[in-house]
Amino acid sequence: MPEPLNLSTETQFDGVLVRCEGRLVAGLTDLLQAEVKPLIAPGRRVVLDLTGVTQMDSMGLGAIVSLYVS
Repeated sequence: MPEPLNLSTETQFDGVLVRCEGRLVAGLTDLLQAEVKPLIAPGRRVVLDLTGVTQMDSMGLGAIVSLYVS
């Protein structure tokens, strides 16, 4: 079982910053989708800080792309 993905959000004047720590891999991408998708709104910036991500696979990248196009 992969180590957990930890997410924290910080509201900023022009949007929200989402800090991701841990592994963004298959089996954990649903958490990212569930946390970030409700934050997406027209005219609102959502920034993903991935500096704390230790590993990402194709499912993790796919989750980010899916959020971008939604």
